[in-house]
Amino acid sequence: MGALIQFENDDFGIRFINDRGIIDVDLFSLIDKEYLFHTELLEYLVKVEDGLIADKWSEKMALTKVSSAEERVVFLQASYRVISSMLSSQNFLRTKIDIEATGEKRSDVMFPKG
Repeated sequence: MGALIQFENDDFGIRFINDRGIIDVDLFSLIDKEYLFHTELLEYLVKVEDGLIADKWSEKMALTKVSSAEERVVFLQASYRVISSMLSSQNFLRTKIDIEATGEKRSDVMFPKG
């Protein structure tokens, strides 16, 4: 059994997907509702912007972090304004490019080549 729940407000949207008990949370800009931003990748970008990634170890830990539902709620509440700005029409394309680069970087860390 699965479930899809989607909400949006004036700033951005959020999509919850429950697939056999595994909950995934993605955000989307009102500019392009089909392009989903994974919360953990957004959290990484917020940490970079806030200067919280001090070294390679911090970067690796942030890139490979798997957040619980509770941690995601805390992140969304604490970073609402920053997320709103990142997903706004002015910043959407820049955030999309940054998210794609972060996703590639995360894949390289989690699944190193050779």
